[in-house]
Order: sequence, then structure tokens, then C-alpha cells
Amino acid sequence: HPAFIENRQPVPQNSPQNLYLTLEYASFERMTKNKPSDAPDGRFTQRKRPPKPQGRRTAAQLSNTSGPTAFEDKGLEYLHQAGHFDEISFELRSGKEATVYVVDGPKGLLAAKLYADSRVRTFTQDGMYKEGRETSDARMQKVRQNARKFGVPLEQARWIYEEFWQMEHLFLAGVRVPQPVEHAGRVVLMGYLGDEDEAAPRVSDARLEWKVAEGAFEGALEQLVLMLQAGRVHGDFSAFNLLWWEDKVWVIDFPQVAEIGKNPAWRTLLERDVQNLCTSFVKLGVRKDPDKVLEDVWKRSGLPGNARG
Repeated sequence: HPAFIENRQPVPQNSPQNLYLTLEYASFERMTKNKPSDAPDGRFTQRKRPPKPQGRRTAAQLSNTSGPTAFEDKGLEYLHQAGHFDEISFELRSGKEATVYVVDGPKGLLAAKLYADSRVRTFTQDGMYKEGRETSDARMQKVRQNARKFGVPLEQARWIYEEFWQMEHLFLAGVRVPQPVEHAGRVVLMGYLGDEDEAAPRVSDARLEWKVAEGAFEGALEQLVLMLQAGRVHGDFSAFNLLWWEDKVWVIDFPQVAEIGKNPAWRTLLERDVQNLCTSFVKLGVRKDPDKVLEDVWKRSGLPGNARG
């Protein structure tokens, strides 16, 4: 091959420079020999990376500005077409697992919880929560239908269906939870706690005077007792998953709920719930003994035996 250096002077055949250029040329030949067939004009084409999983998205990003549908997300579009809401008003709160949006329509303000792509889920040790869950044919058929219709992975579809089903069960049992409306794809639609001016804050974020915080703690215990009487343990019960609205405590976040008597870890989860509740209220000036609280909750629930078996 014609070997030249930058000043265009020929390089002697036996020189070190010529050997170096010969090796470089051979390497280049190996690289280009099996180049992709779609490479234009012999240029390289970079391997396409898999699409990045969709995590948190703003309200504006959810609207479809280039197609016939109002929303890009199939679940949101289905609920929109069903007449539940007309538009997304604003983003309420976001986390690694999901983002909650406030939607508006003929039924007033509602909350739409949109789960992130299953590849960015971060809820750890979810096997503990899934143990003992009912897997009847009828229930699984609904999950499969939802997964196929909206293109959601089956395991994530089960997780989302579980949240809606548990919320519905607790709502009918009298636990103070947002009213469940419907679910589709990665979306769980529920009642909105708040008004047009402000949304209900988490208890952990609410600025409560000490006496009010004491009342909020008692309100949380009341809801915990009602859940036990409904045969459920929350699994992530703390001031971070409680809302404060109209001087009352409301419980949110249910995909990890465990069923008493079916999930073998339900007592462990209950003990942890009480511990987390007491710990999360310390910053509000409320200090309680978790062991005594656990005994009190168990006694008030009317369940036989004791909390630790």
C-alpha cells in the first residue's frame, strides 16, 4: 500500500514507520470487511441501543400532539375515551415507582397513578408481599386480558391489579382510602383528596401542631385496626403513606398489602408497620412505644391470640 507520512515523503520499506502503518491498514481491513450491509457509502453505522425505559414523565409529555389519540399512554387514553376525564391538570407527586397526576372532567377532579415502565421498578423484596395471594383462574384471566390489551408485562399487570383490588376491598370495608374508580394498563384511577387550590399533603409533610399530630397518630391507629379487621396488613404503613385532609388521616399505596392468614409473613409485616409508624411520627413530636402500640392495635382489632403469634 502507498505509505506516506504527513509531509508526503515516501517511507522506506524496512523502516519502523512503514511497519506501523502496515499493521494499522490490516486492522482497518478487518474492521470494514464485515461492516453492516445498510452502512451508507461504506461508513459505519452505530448499533442501535434498546429504548430507554420510561420513568417519570411530565403532564405535558403525556399528551399526544402528533396522533389521533389524546394521550400516548394506552391506559390513559382508554380511561379518557371511557369519559372519566378530559384533561390532565397537573402533576401531583412522583416517585421511582409511579407518578400521580390530577385529571379533570365530568366527574370532577380525580387522581391518576401512572406506574413507570416495569424495567425501572425499584420496589425491593416484593416476593414477600406476593406470597399467599389468590391466583384464581377468573382473577388471572382479568390480569392477562389487561396485560395483552395495553401491552403491559404480566408481572407488572398483576402488581397494578393488586393495588386496585386491595384498595377496593378496603374501601368497601370502611377504611378511609381514596375511592377506587377504574384501572387500565399502567394506570390506577381513584378519587382525589384535595381541592382546586391544594392537594392533601402527606402526614409526614403536614405542619401539624403537637396536639393535632397526636390526633393524627390516633387516626392512623384507627385505620390500622380497620385494616386488620378487614383481614389486611398494609405492608408499608407510615406517615409517608398517609394523607392529611379535612382533619382526617387517609391511607394510600396498596400494591404490597398482605392478607392475614394467607401470607406467612403477615405478622412480621404488621410489626414492621407499627415500628415504621412510630418512627415516622417522631419528627412530628409524637413519641410512642412500638411494643405497646402493637399490643393496643391487636387488642382493638378483636383478632384472637396475640400479634406475635
